[in-house]
Amino acid sequence: MSSKESGGKWRGEFVVTDVRHSDERVFMRRIILAGCIVALLAGCGDKAKDIYETAQFEEKQFNKPHAMQLYRQIVEQYPDSSYAGQAKTRLAELAKR
Repeated sequence: MSSKESGGKWRGEFVVTDVRHSDERVFMRRIILAGCIVALLAGCGDKAKDIYETAQFEEKQFNKPHAMQLYRQIVEQYPDSSYAGQAKTRLAELAKR
């Protein structure tokens, strides 16, 4: 009686099974890693835009001091952003009021 017939497994099957499971684990790890990278990059959005939108919201809520603080933050922290010029314009407008 072979080891296969007695309920045992051939040594070769263990190697094949282990390699297959190992490949599946590697594949799953890569999928998870890729998902984590995508999630991190998605979280790295345009901070200047986010702050600008918050500042606009604060203006609509008549919270001028906080809006100005946020516009200044954009100008100071993101001077090369396209939102920096807009923030300067809003600061000048709010200073007139």
